[in-house]
Amino acid sequence: MDNKLKIREVCGDYALDIPFADGSVNTIYFNSKRNAETVKHIIEIDDSNPKNDLYDYCPKIDKE
Repeated sequence: MDNKLKIREVCGDYALDIPFADGSVNTIYFNSKRNAETVKHIIEIDDSNPKNDLYDYCPKIDKE
């Protein structure tokens, strides 16, 4: 399977197809190609930097 993000035109709008390792594909719909391209770029940048402190989330549980 091709693991690349794809933008396609759908009824005058745009769809961004996001493939996952298990073979499933999620699709996000946009009303402009520029918005779809922006989100695609963000996902590509995020994938190229797997270690990002922004995602190191560990909630603290208050024990009473």
